Amino acid sequence: MGMSRAALPILAAFLSFFVSAFSQDTCSKGNVPPSFKLDFENDAGNILLQRESRAVAAQVSDKELRPELQAPFWPCKGGNSNRTGASPYTGIFDLTEPTWSFEEPERLSKGPHVPTMKVFHGTPIIDGERNVYIQSTTGWVYSLTSDGQLRWSFETSDANPGNLAFLEGVVYTISQDGTAFAIEAASGKALWQNKVCFAAPDDTHSLVAVPGFVILACSAVERPATVLGLLQTTGSTDVCALRADDGQLRWTYSLRKTGRGQLGYNEMPAVVDGSVVFSDYLGGVYRVSLEDGQEQWYVPGDGLWISTAGGVVVGADGRVYVAMNRGRGQGMLRVHDLSDGAVLWNRTFSEEVNAGVAVGPSQRDGPTAVVVAVGNNVECAPHVGPAAVERHAKIQVIDSQTQQLLWSFDLPVSSAPCAGVVSLNDICCPDVFGNPTIGIDGSVFVNWSGGLTYALRDASGDGRIDMQDPAEFSSYHHGSGSNGNTAIAPGLVVVPSCWKIFGFTGLSLRAPSV
Repeated sequence: MGMSRAALPILAAFLSFFVSAFSQDTCSKGNVPPSFKLDFENDAGNILLQRESRAVAAQVSDKELRPELQAPFWPCKGGNSNRTGASPYTGIFDLTEPTWSFEEPERLSKGPHVPTMKVFHGTPIIDGERNVYIQSTTGWVYSLTSDGQLRWSFETSDANPGNLAFLEGVVYTISQDGTAFAIEAASGKALWQNKVCFAAPDDTHSLVAVPGFVILACSAVERPATVLGLLQTTGSTDVCALRADDGQLRWTYSLRKTGRGQLGYNEMPAVVDGSVVFSDYLGGVYRVSLEDGQEQWYVPGDGLWISTAGGVVVGADGRVYVAMNRGRGQGMLRVHDLSDGAVLWNRTFSEEVNAGVAVGPSQRDGPTAVVVAVGNNVECAPHVGPAAVERHAKIQVIDSQTQQLLWSFDLPVSSAPCAGVVSLNDICCPDVFGNPTIGIDGSVFVNWSGGLTYALRDASGDGRIDMQDPAEFSSYHHGSGSNGNTAIAPGLVVVPSCWKIFGFTGLSLRAPSV
């Protein structure tokens, strides 16, 4: 989720010199349409085939069901406005070979990068018809069909649009120049665009849209060239709320307060129970009113824990999960009570935690699990950082109530100096992991910047993943880094990497009602 892009503006300038110029709320009031749930439980195969055609909606006799059929399956990063990364479906577990892939056409970047730089740093979103949407660092937004065909492309006003959010047939984003956009999902046409702030960050920040509101990271006014060692374009000083219908500013909450974190980084605000929850760069956590931005509580980060790039996740259990790091080399997960911000528990790790966690079922009807991706980031590009060293990374799944380790998976040891870089033109700068995703059956999907995407589950219950057992392990080697999380819809799993988007298709069932 987060990414090691604090050095990216410096790196871009350097390169340019050498290279020619579930119970939780969802982002749209219901991630799982009740009518669709019933169809899947009774006739999963038929409804999946029917869903490929818009004729399904036309055949519905009850007009009240039509908007429900169009509710999105993965409307924002994290899959819902709580940002849990949990899907009410089982994902396609066999990742041996993608059904389709999409690579951005050659474009000149709008940003201060080398001409060929085009990177998918975001998380794909999926609407109720299984259309896919993704943004690129070049400043373009793309929509694909469920079989990977390009539906439309939309050019924003600047580079690095934020992670997209979907609400009621509209796709929202904001470009680095502070211009927000509402794009009609059906046509790819702008419904409105509005300059709402001085600038938006060039990190992997994420929007969220709920009825009446679009919440996003922003810098309301020009700020000093560096804050906390980060350049002017990196990070955000404010959280902004816009009116969803016309893009007008509703309120702004400033992080620029004495003794506080000063900046958000890879901001990923969650919306829950009429409030907005978010974090700052130093691990501080905030809860403000959705209606007017008034602060409800603030808890500072532990003074020793000096950076966070993972964002917050609000579980269905009423707990706020925030990942942070103590410099380079040690990570921490801290858990707060949503009602008052009180710290409930924390856990330290021997290496960094640079991605947000996923919170969902450990298995069908099992206890709530927290999925933590642990590992130090690699460098942005060859020869920029220290010589290559062995790097270790792992996935740990923890019981959210008892803090017991449920299972763990060690990834291959990597000595690559950077993620997925072929040449100086191909700069990705991802974190070592994107945010994990968890299915209704406890299957975990995670993208690793060693060039692999994984599907993992402890089917045997022995606390480990057997890489020889196809019921517990599947992977696909795409060879590049990744900053996004895997998106799940019925019969479709979409995996982002820096250079391509991959679609995996098959049968995906919602858990039976109890």
